[in-house]
Amino acid sequence: MKAGRKVRLTKSKDTRFDGNHPNSINEGYVKQGVLSWDIKVGSSVEVGSFYTSTVTKINSETEFETLNSVYTIQYLD
Repeated sequence: MKAGRKVRLTKSKDTRFDGNHPNSINEGYVKQGVLSWDIKVGSSVEVGSFYTSTVTKINSETEFETLNSVYTIQYLD
């Protein structure tokens, strides 16, 4: 999960807001862009102008968890 790669980030599960996220970032939300920095526990993830909450767990090369959600990441380059 390296910075500078073009990615598609998809929110695959909402673990906090029960489908009622205050910024409408609900399950199925997709953001495409460049990954600004490496994904690591304790930091947020930035893709374009979108930021996740803090990463709490990295499940695999293509999935990570945050305080509020589970995301999948697809590399486009």
